[in-house]
Amino acid sequence: MKQGYSGSIGTLTPLYDKNGKPMYSRGLVWYRSPLFDYRADPQQPFVYTDKAGTQYMPDNHFETDGGSIPPVTRVIPFANLDPLNFPRAYINHDGAYQYGGMYMRFKGETEFKFRLMTRKQCDGMMPDWLYYDGANWWTRRIVCTGLAAGSWTVWGSDKHIKQKCNRVKSKINVYDRSGNLIENNNGIQEGATQ
Repeated sequence: MKQGYSGSIGTLTPLYDKNGKPMYSRGLVWYRSPLFDYRADPQQPFVYTDKAGTQYMPDNHFETDGGSIPPVTRVIPFANLDPLNFPRAYINHDGAYQYGGMYMRFKGETEFKFRLMTRKQCDGMMPDWLYYDGANWWTRRIVCTGLAAGSWTVWGSDKHIKQKCNRVKSKINVYDRSGNLIENNNGIQEGATQ
């Protein structure tokens, strides 16, 4: 299999509060990052294939702020740091952070199954995710430097509890590397059906 993306990105719909005003992610630095509702294309969800042939797919529905790009950094010359310039990379990263992993299909497997990931694994995939989403080397360097500097604040000591709650709420079952069920959240027992 060829490394890169396949499938359709799906939809990103701006989120509004009960007063009809746009919603933004919270946080000191990220105050003005708009929130979007992400929904995968049910017929052709997008998949990222790495150089080893492992395929990755985010969950089919969650909120994203398009990369948590602080407004003050959006003016860095030649970096293209608009929050939605590289939507597939940001959707993958936000989904992995929200749920603590992604749906994966290793070589030889026929179905996607949700597997846990560490912060280091998620952040480590970002340069390739960005590259295959069209980001130049300067943009990749700036985004990945920002991740190294700030992702530990998002993936703090209690993040695993929030991720578990999100998986329970979304009924995402978790499997180990061998495909054995290790966390039953009342989801579909065999793989991800988008």
